[in-house]
Parts: sequence; structure tokens; C-alpha cells
Amino acid sequence: MAGNIAEVVANDPHIVKVAPSEYDSVPEVDESLFNGDVSLEVSIFSRFLGMPYVFDDFNDHYGERKPWLQDMWNAHRWEFWDYAVTGNALKHGNFAQIYDRNCSIVGMFADKYCGSDRDTFDSFVKQIKSAYLPVKVYDALPDSYKAVHAGFLKALMYGLLKFCEKKPVFQDAA
Repeated sequence: MAGNIAEVVANDPHIVKVAPSEYDSVPEVDESLFNGDVSLEVSIFSRFLGMPYVFDDFNDHYGERKPWLQDMWNAHRWEFWDYAVTGNALKHGNFAQIYDRNCSIVGMFADKYCGSDRDTFDSFVKQIKSAYLPVKVYDALPDSYKAVHAGFLKALMYGLLKFCEKKPVFQDAA
């Protein structure tokens, strides 16, 4: 394989564009704001925030996607799959669990919150949950709209993590 998987995917003729994530780091969450371990939730949020947007040309000829995926899998295995499929911010399944009504990671996160500003925290959670789009609705959107939706979700997630960020402790310079 020549180059890293990001280069391989970006140079594939079916890939229109790969846009990097807007976030190269995420705030460190203050664990004292929560009853219980939130490392799983924060890990899922962080993974989604770091995902690139991989735009392909299969909207016009969807039937060709499956053979292409199989060819790419055969050539690159998990490295390809982790980057272009389960690591693509445009894929509904990569963020649905965050705010899905049946199994919401943000809901699990909210259940553990015990900080003093519950109203602001709940406002973030409500906005994230209200952004829910069923897979059939989302999949019918053009990729440009999917990118706007995923970017909006990322901004909300980042805002929630920023709200829960560990604040620096300043010591007296005596």
C-alpha cells in the first residue's frame, strides 16, 4: 500500500473530497461534575468530534458502493474501514448512538451529571437530542446537507464538553 490510508482514500476516484474535522482536540472533562465514570461517553464524543468528512460520488450510482467497499476492504482491511466507514462523520451510524432515542450516549452522560448548573447542561442535552434525524431521512439528504448536520452536532457536542471542562486551578504566587 502506497501512503497512509488517508492518502489512499483521498486519491481514490470515487472520493470527491475529504474534509478534516474542525476539532483537533477536545476539552478535558471535569469528572467531579459527574456521579460515576463518564470515560466511555467522553471517548465516544471525542471520537466523533475528530472524524473527517469523506465525500464520495455514490449518491448518483449507489449500486456501485458495495463492490467498491469490498474492493477497498480486500486491499486495506480494517485500516480502510476504520477511516472511511466507521471514521466518517457523514455516516449516520457514527453519531446516531450519541443522540438516538432508544440508546442515547448523551442521555447516559446526562444521567450522571451532578454539577451545579443543571439548567445550562440540560439545555445542551436538549439541543443535541432535538437534532435527531431518523436514518431514512438522513440518508435521503445530499452529502452537503449531511455535512452541515454532522457539523452542527459536532458544535453542540463540543459546546457540551466545553461546558463540562476542567477549569485550571491557580495557585498563589507567594
